[in-house]
Amino acid sequence: MAEININVSTILAKAEKANEAATHAMSQQALKDCNVYCPKDQSGLINSSLTNSDLEKGHLVWKTPYARHLYYGIIMVDPKTGKACFPINDQLYSRKGVKKVKSNREFRFAGRGRKLWAQAAAAQHKEDWKAVYEAALKGAMQK
Repeated sequence: MAEININVSTILAKAEKANEAATHAMSQQALKDCNVYCPKDQSGLINSSLTNSDLEKGHLVWKTPYARHLYYGIIMVDPKTGKACFPINDQLYSRKGVKKVKSNREFRFAGRGRKLWAQAAAAQHKEDWKAVYEAALKGAMQK
């Protein structure tokens, strides 16, 4: 009669580390793909995703004061003036402390930039991300 001992806690620990590695690899690829569709002016929005995303947990974050309205593609305006901003000496300003409201106007993006860029990337690359995750998971479990 053979005796088999299985250390479940060791297997679970290895699986958890493999999942973290696979999530990181997939998130890194997803962020790269999402940023292809992210609006790019001076790269502030894209750079914010590189510093604010938590790839180990699979959280992709674009964090700038204007990220939300660019993501949804809606121009936000001052409720009193109905304007997004006003020029002073070749600079654009908003009234200080004013909470802007949604307008009925949408942004027009140049190049590949678009609203809902994460959904656009997922529509094109979801299967690629799955393959990256599976390959990374398999590689980490074989170590």
